[in-house]
Amino acid sequence: MVGLTRDREFDCSECLQHVGQFAEHQLAGLPLNEALISVGHRLTLCPECREDYLALKKILRDDR
Repeated sequence: MVGLTRDREFDCSECLQHVGQFAEHQLAGLPLNEALISVGHRLTLCPECREDYLALKKILRDDR
């Protein structure tokens, strides 16, 4: 995991501020801006953030 770290990374709070937009972009197949790329990176590192993302993604899918 140490090899995956970056000089500047989102913490959980920052990730969760953008995770809704990240999920919407992922479901729609839209390109990711730099902030959303940082969310994706955080999701690979943090099981708690990833769990929240997967729950949100399921809700968004069910609403479609």
